[in-house]
Order: sequence, then C-alpha cells, then structure tokens
Amino acid sequence: MASINFTEFERIAAIYEQQAEGCVRSIEALYEEVTRLAARTAYHPLVDFANQIDKFYQEDLRKHLKSEYDRWYNSEYSFQALAKNIGAGESAVQKARRCMEEIGECLRSMFRRGTNHIDVVTTEPHIQDYDFKNFQDMIERCFRNCSRANDDALTKIKQMAEENNMVSCMVGFVKSMGVSITGAFEKMIAEVESGLGLFRTGVSRTVDQVPGEGRMLDVHISWRIGTTFL
Repeated sequence: MASINFTEFERIAAIYEQQAEGCVRSIEALYEEVTRLAARTAYHPLVDFANQIDKFYQEDLRKHLKSEYDRWYNSEYSFQALAKNIGAGESAVQKARRCMEEIGECLRSMFRRGTNHIDVVTTEPHIQDYDFKNFQDMIERCFRNCSRANDDALTKIKQMAEENNMVSCMVGFVKSMGVSITGAFEKMIAEVESGLGLFRTGVSRTVDQVPGEGRMLDVHISWRIGTTFL
C-alpha cells in the first residue's frame, strides 16, 4: 500500500543528525586517544598513521559523503523528486528541498569542528607490542560505536519506511554513510596488524644478527714504574 507523510521530514532529519553526531563523537574520541599514544611513543609510523586518520576524516570521508549526498539530492529518488512526481504542489516541493538542505547542513557540521595535525619529535621512539594492541583496541572501539550509530539510524529509517514510503528514498543514503565509515575502520585495523608484524620483524631481524660471546682482545699493555699520568 502506497503511503506518503510529509509531516515526518523533521523526524527523518533528526535520525540522520543522531547518526552523524554519533560517528563524529566516536571519531573525535579516537583521534584524541591516538594523539596521546603517538606523543607517548614518539614512533614515526604511528604518528604518520594517526595523521592519515585525520586526513581520512577531514578529506577522504568528507569528499565521499558529500558526493553521496549530492547524488541523492539531484536524483530521481530525492524527497523533492517525490513531491514533484506525486503532484504535491510547489509548497510541498519547497518543503522537501528544505528538509534535504537541513540534512546537508548536518553533514557539513560533521567536519566543521576539525582536528589538528599531530607534530611529534620522533628521534627517541619507545614502543612495544602492547602499544599496537592498545592502538588496535582504540580503532575497534570506534568501529563498534560508529556501527552502533549507523545500525540504529538504519533500523529507525527502515521501520519508518514501512509506514511511510517517502522514507524509503533515504535508506540508501543512510546505509552508504555507515558502509563508508565502518569499511574504512576495518581497513585501519588490518593495517595496524600489518604494522605490528613489520615492527616485530624489524626487531627480530636486527637482534638475530647480534653475535654470541665475544673474544677477549690480546692486549699488551702494562703499567710502567715511574710513569706519571696527568
């Protein structure tokens, strides 16, 4: 049965805002934790990885989500396209457009607070296996929190769509955000595991070259009576 209810625009926007805010808080918490870990270990690959997370958030993710939003906004399955297709009238089309723009503003606000590039002196690194495990736990915790925010939003949107066909227009957009973020974190976790392997290999490759007990040098030095050392 076809059912359209334009009075739920604000409720839809609120669900997306909650999803975005949940992901933002999780990513910001991750970045703060990684910043502290990078400063404590002064390990260049870890500092570099942390800055790559910042780049992913501020550049790659922003660009991707904006692209997804623009595609939805200009598509034949947008809210405004629906309003036009059912002949709801210009005022309804304007209302649909304003709701979509509100969602776009919510998306932009995700990246408005920003983060800072980590600048750590790495001349004296001090790191151990546990730090990699700690780093991985941070990412996995962020992954779980973002997944929870995304799953909650998608569940609510799908439930609304069962009673209001209009909401179906947004299911793909909401799902895309979740897939993009969680997919990136899965890759990050794998990269940390790889980094630990390279770290251990580098240590063992060097330590294994250390020779056994050294031989005593045949030194011919003796004290000479009457010699004065100044």
